[in-house]
Amino acid sequence: MNMINASILHSIQQLKKGVGLNSSFNITHNSMEDSRTLMFGPTLALSARFLNKTIQSGLSSSCNWSYTNDVYEQFITNFRLYGGYTLLKKHTFNVSGIYQYQCKQQSSDTYYLNLTLSYNYTF
Repeated sequence: MNMINASILHSIQQLKKGVGLNSSFNITHNSMEDSRTLMFGPTLALSARFLNKTIQSGLSSSCNWSYTNDVYEQFITNFRLYGGYTLLKKHTFNVSGIYQYQCKQQSSDTYYLNLTLSYNYTF
């Protein structure tokens, strides 16, 4: 089995403003005895911090094309949104959501939605 995984990332950070923009491209190629898979696609992300860095937020999107033995298999796209609030430097409340769409060649399309709420305490 051989596996090649590569990515390239470009990042722009405005530290004083608390804003960041990232773009990337990834590719993964696997070769096994009886099959080969190829997956590739871009990602774009925007993040920001507000009110003395107590509020964090971000939005990102990515998509990937997938092939098996040089035959198109599926297209997957993700949309992510997150936010967080830090209280008294020890308590952090987070909320995040991801929406995923899978367009498959051999079966019906699928959609997923995942929402997560979390709390962190720092000692």
